[in-house]
Amino acid sequence: MKKTIISAVVAISILTSCEKEIEIDMPAFTPSVVVEGFIVNDMAPVVILTNNVEYVAQAGKDL
Repeated sequence: MKKTIISAVVAISILTSCEKEIEIDMPAFTPSVVVEGFIVNDMAPVVILTNNVEYVAQAGKDL
């Protein structure tokens, strides 16, 4: 019974805790080409070319 009460108090405390909204100044995004590659014995070398995207960008067809 005591564990249940403690669990309930902890859960309520976590769910109703104070919140503070903060603003973060993100640096300007610069698009660039990303080159990733690796070489393994007995296999052909692999190179993958992609474009980076802004971390906070909206997902869409052009990503």
